[in-house]
Amino acid sequence: MTNTEYDEWVGRQLDQYGHQWTPPTNGQILYPYLKSGKRIEVNADGLITRGFVSVITGQAPMFVLARTIRSDNNGIVLDGNVEVLGEMSY
Repeated sequence: MTNTEYDEWVGRQLDQYGHQWTPPTNGQILYPYLKSGKRIEVNADGLITRGFVSVITGQAPMFVLARTIRSDNNGIVLDGNVEVLGEMSY
């Protein structure tokens, strides 16, 4: 995943929602994991947890960490200080 792919995604969102749309916090860090479907471990403001990156869309999108691949965007919001600690293997 490259920054170009992230920039293209941002461009598509701006086309859809207009200039009121704001890119999500930590987008360049988390976007590659959104598309990869890999389970990751993160340190989110001191909370170390594992899951899959998902995104809640709209004018103010947010990346969330879903506990399972089947979760319905009800995970931990990944804004603020987020560090990806690693990818989990099965």
